[in-house]
Amino acid sequence: MPSPYNLQDQFHTLHNTSVPYHVAWRATTKTLEKVNDNYDESYRLVPAFCDMVEKTNPGSLKNYTFGSVDGFFESMTISFAAPLKGFHDGCRNVIGFDACHLTGKHGGCLMAATALDAENMIVPLAIMVTRNEIDMCMQISKNTIKVQSYITWFAMLHYVTMKDIGRPTWMIL
Repeated sequence: MPSPYNLQDQFHTLHNTSVPYHVAWRATTKTLEKVNDNYDESYRLVPAFCDMVEKTNPGSLKNYTFGSVDGFFESMTISFAAPLKGFHDGCRNVIGFDACHLTGKHGGCLMAATALDAENMIVPLAIMVTRNEIDMCMQISKNTIKVQSYITWFAMLHYVTMKDIGRPTWMIL
């Protein structure tokens, strides 16, 4: 798909007419939405995706939240069973944490927690997509944890990864 600038140049070359950037951008966006669906449709499919994760990966942790007032997507957290079992069975006591801001119509933040196995390979422990970095609520087993910041998400990871294995020392990078 050409960028809006390329689209402007192509239109000018073919039709000898200038097109404003916002018109080219809107045309590009609408074409991409026709090909890939739009963001709102993708967010609407989050519950079905989480249900699929639960059915196809027994023991995986998943959670999603939608706003109580506007019904808009708030967050989704997924932690697959196999990497968690691998972490419990012998990964190093190091958890890496990273996050990046998402661009696009709705923005948000993508957070990931990873560990290292015995061969220094990365093991994904959990991923979280959120509308913003604060005021998220996630359900883990029967406990509800109110997430206020990255530090509280670390505490949630501690609960998920360290329970029932008696490994008291670990490091966050």
